Amino acid sequence: MSINESFSKIIKERRKQLHLTQEHVAGECSISTRAYQELENGNSLPSLDTLIYLAHALSLDLDTLAKELRAEKLRQAQQEEATV
Repeated sequence: MSINESFSKIIKERRKQLHLTQEHVAGECSISTRAYQELENGNSLPSLDTLIYLAHALSLDLDTLAKELRAEKLRQAQQEEATV
């Protein structure tokens, strides 16, 4: 799984945990809903500015977001090893 896919999984799950709409998060990040959907679908990665707004909108700090991303990548690697 790519970094885009890992990142998209994290933000989508977090948004759902907080019961937020894509439109709400996009507004908090000052991006279009379509641009947010591209992030959530794993088709793009955010700019640094958008990443900062995104972390705030999802009630995460950047360090926590980075740790979540590392943990997700580790889980994926372990799953891949288990299927070999």
